[in-house]
Amino acid sequence: MSLKKFNFKVSKKEIFSSKPTQITKAAIQLSFQIFGESEKILVGAIGDKDLVFRIAENFNKLENAQSHYFKESQDLHIKNESKLLVDKKNVIKDLFNFDVVLIGFNSDLTLITKELVKFYLEKRKQKPILFVDVGLPGNVDSELLKINNCYLFDLNDLEQFFTKWYDNENKKIFNNNDVLNFEEDKYLYQFFKEMKFDENQRIKFSNHIEDFFFKNNEKNLRSALIKFFKSFI
Repeated sequence: MSLKKFNFKVSKKEIFSSKPTQITKAAIQLSFQIFGESEKILVGAIGDKDLVFRIAENFNKLENAQSHYFKESQDLHIKNESKLLVDKKNVIKDLFNFDVVLIGFNSDLTLITKELVKFYLEKRKQKPILFVDVGLPGNVDSELLKINNCYLFDLNDLEQFFTKWYDNENKKIFNNNDVLNFEEDKYLYQFFKEMKFDENQRIKFSNHIEDFFFKNNEKNLRSALIKFFKSFI
């Protein structure tokens, strides 16, 4: 897959571009991998951080994506003193309507919990959902990573993903000759969840297995390894 199809050009200078640009492109690329490039994607942007809505605006540039904005207002805000959420229109409860949820408040209040995501997935009939947590230290419970069909990435994850994706572009991994195609990458992701790998372990292992496949392209060996990863689903 490539962002080039959607007028997101990759240049040698891009690895040194601003972090917001890198984060935006990483979020879009991840949505392609999870939902496919041709599927219609509904994006919900919620919070009081500008980056949340900058990412949403870039999603809106795609032909198959539509963003909805829920900016801080009297109906939706966090009380600084009590750290309580004011959500008069039940925006948080209704986020199951979106495939991609961009969230970021200037508060460390956890707004998206494991229990809430289970409710979302039940409403979505287990259709995957992607959370991009722009809040610092974060507004989404990291326990979500243990739930099938739920994907969670914070700013650090997205920066690392962009760097890896850029490097992989040079290896031509995200094209028709992928070292790891998305179906195989999905099995690997499930393997990571079962093994409870942290982000650094996932990146190190992914880089190693991709380099291994790049150098060893024997079909039987590849099939055996993919079957092994697939057994964790």
